[in-house]
Amino acid sequence: MFITYLQRLKKFRDIIEAIEPRLAIEWHKVVLLMEPRPGVQVLLLHAGSPTAFRGVVKIEQRKEVRPNPEPLIKFADIRLKIKGRYMGMMCCEDFTAFALARLDEIPATEEECVAAAASLGLEGPGGRSHFYLDKLRSEL
Repeated sequence: MFITYLQRLKKFRDIIEAIEPRLAIEWHKVVLLMEPRPGVQVLLLHAGSPTAFRGVVKIEQRKEVRPNPEPLIKFADIRLKIKGRYMGMMCCEDFTAFALARLDEIPATEEECVAAAASLGLEGPGGRSHFYLDKLRSEL
């Protein structure tokens, strides 16, 4: 399994360096390569603080006209937080957040999901999320 991971990482690196050689990605800071859905790969690079990561997102253009269009490459600032048995993952660019759980511990009802997400403590003053407050701050 580790060999497969290294092969996938090498393929990801080869594609990025062929398409955008000017990016100068610090490959020694790679922490995780994940595929959240088919055609999308995210490479997490350590960004300094324990919970901060820089994501390099590669999106295949599967609906575009062939022959083989280049994948789209973009960056994302990602924050991770672990609380108890849950992990929160926030993307600062598109104001999305995910609460992750182990397969055998996924909440069954919507109320349990809300309680699990709330246990991560991502609410800001007045019950507003950090995303809402950041967006409000940038609009002012």
